[in-house]
Amino acid sequence: MTNQYSDQINNWLKQLSDIRQENALIKFRLSELVDKSIMSEFLHKAEVLQSELLENDETIALLYDSAIHIESKLNNNNHRVYTHYLAKKKQLEEDLKIFAGRFLLLKKRFNDEMTEAGINTHQKSDY
Repeated sequence: MTNQYSDQINNWLKQLSDIRQENALIKFRLSELVDKSIMSEFLHKAEVLQSELLENDETIALLYDSAIHIESKLNNNNHRVYTHYLAKKKQLEEDLKIFAGRFLLLKKRFNDEMTEAGINTHQKSDY
């Protein structure tokens, strides 16, 4: 093989080597961008859900405490106290119904997000 051809092939090999490195770098960067976009979207959704779940913990504690308090007051023999707490019981019942509905929506959103992310949730409950 002549030097001219040898030099030309070496140039091609160098060019191919450079292209291979750039191609690998582009694949790596593309992978990072995809990971970051999917992860940041997922992380954002997870943070929102986590915040709502923590708020639910607080709401559950308040509703639970209210139910215990109302129950103790309804066991009181004082008719005026009983009537007052009977109204509070009705309000608590409405609050629980609203909360349970919100929780169902949150749970559905959670399951939808997990399904979209390719995570199997297989959770069954009555709520």
